[in-house]
Amino acid sequence: MIKYDIYPKYADKDFAFLFKAKERINDYFVFDINEDFLKYPILNLDYEDIFENELNNVLNDDCYYNASGLILFSKKVVDILKNLDGNITFYSCKLRNQPIDIFALYKRNDVESDYVIRNSEKPTSYYFSELFIDLIVKNNWNIDYYQV
Repeated sequence: MIKYDIYPKYADKDFAFLFKAKERINDYFVFDINEDFLKYPILNLDYEDIFENELNNVLNDDCYYNASGLILFSKKVVDILKNLDGNITFYSCKLRNQPIDIFALYKRNDVESDYVIRNSEKPTSYYFSELFIDLIVKNNWNIDYYQV
């Protein structure tokens, strides 16, 4: 199977969203533990103030850099992917406590997906299939990719 990595098309490579309550989020998203996350499944994003002027470029993308290894997608991606693959889940995010159309992808290690491949040896590494790349092209998502 050919695997791809993805990255934002417009965002500055030094920009990354930061997560508040990072440990609670990592336990659930990275290690598949800590069901307490599900009691309040909102992810609150932040960013360094020096990137205030960069935020508009960032929000033009359909996937986003972050400092935790999670996969973040725009609503455009989620609206299509959630209907194609029942083995992945999306959780809404907030940006500095305000609603925003960014969602975190969650896929358990022991579940197969035709679109998303989670590296079982490195739980913060995800790859994407050719089917996913076809969706990028077909839907004109602002996501770049390369073969790994």
